Amino acid sequence: MTSPSYNYLNQIEYKFCEVICSSSNNEKDIIIRAEQNKKNNTFQISLTLNNQLFNIEDKPIQRFIKTEDGPYDPEEFAMVQQRHKEFFDGLVVTKKIRELTTPKFLGLDRRIYEGRFIDHRFRNKRQFIHTKYGRTGLESSPETPAIDTSLEEVQMLVFDYIRKISQQQQQFSEDFKQKIFSQSFSFIHDHKRGEIPTTEQISERHKEVLLAIENLGIKYLDYSVNTFFSEISAITKKNETFSADEKDLSTKSYSKEYLDLLIKWNNNGSQLKRIDDLIANSKEYQKKIAELRSPMKRLENITSNFLKEGKKELHIRPDGEIKVVLKNNKSANIYELSSGEKQIIIMIAHLIFEEDQKASGIFIIDEPELSLHIAWQEIFVNSIKEASPKTQFILATHSPSIIANVDKEKYCQDLNKLNS
Repeated sequence: MTSPSYNYLNQIEYKFCEVICSSSNNEKDIIIRAEQNKKNNTFQISLTLNNQLFNIEDKPIQRFIKTEDGPYDPEEFAMVQQRHKEFFDGLVVTKKIRELTTPKFLGLDRRIYEGRFIDHRFRNKRQFIHTKYGRTGLESSPETPAIDTSLEEVQMLVFDYIRKISQQQQQFSEDFKQKIFSQSFSFIHDHKRGEIPTTEQISERHKEVLLAIENLGIKYLDYSVNTFFSEISAITKKNETFSADEKDLSTKSYSKEYLDLLIKWNNNGSQLKRIDDLIANSKEYQKKIAELRSPMKRLENITSNFLKEGKKELHIRPDGEIKVVLKNNKSANIYELSSGEKQIIIMIAHLIFEEDQKASGIFIIDEPELSLHIAWQEIFVNSIKEASPKTQFILATHSPSIIANVDKEKYCQDLNKLNS
């Protein structure tokens, strides 16, 4: 109904079918309704969106069903059915419904589907080989488990995201290089004698610079940085040995050794201003890069929270390849994981990367407890909410552990009570 299919609305027998989506104040924001007229062998579909009715088309939609005992020409049957389908697809109301955000569905086969693909999830399956360079088609292989095909789709999501952010990352790098280069030619107008900082302050700056060049991948500068700060630290340590009278240049009691030290500081201290700018720009650059890679970091953190019991961690390499790090620091393939571990990666990855690409909607999960032991079931709801805070989740479960605590019970509906 949320992605109306002519084939299903035509073939299935029903009096009427209605989907209502309500906001928190119980207003019927979206109503999609289909009705069959068995006498005329037709059906009609309508949409009410925020109290605006997209009117039922004047001409009902003709049903066209193949009878089991009646003779028919397969080619002619296909042509007539296609004409009815094209008429249905061309309706204003059909197009309007398909513009709505459709739910995602995780079925018992542990494949994730959306929109019209939900209706076709058991046919026309294709398997793809995913690489960091793209996707190549391959006919469906009966030997490939559905859950592994879903893992391949997850890997493709990550590769696609890496390609998506690569251009932005390159632009950030260029901007950063330009700032660093331009600072090398900045003219210092302030000739005032500055206070010589403490050794502790210099030590903190030293650590920040070392961290900055490590994050930038230029650790080969370590020696130069350490040498520079060693000389600066010698100045600050010597400065701390002079008394206030020895530092007072307005009196005759000042120390000439201190004056020599002050000249040495003024010759090199201005470089610290450029270093401070370097640190500030480096932090800004690293923050932008971290924001670009935050979806991958969230996938690593959330899934590793499940995997830690087996002393495993999920790791995404810089090129986007997903690996599992074992307790002996060796890497394993994600296809070697258990079905429960695979299921967690599939769900969390789709939630994170789909939310990054478009506004979140509804995610329906059938029996989320499958292949998950009790400890995982208890943290499951909080984990998927962390992965996609804006998504509305609908879970069909037999497990009390999925609810986990009393606070979540208010969101539950016992279907047994509805049927009694």
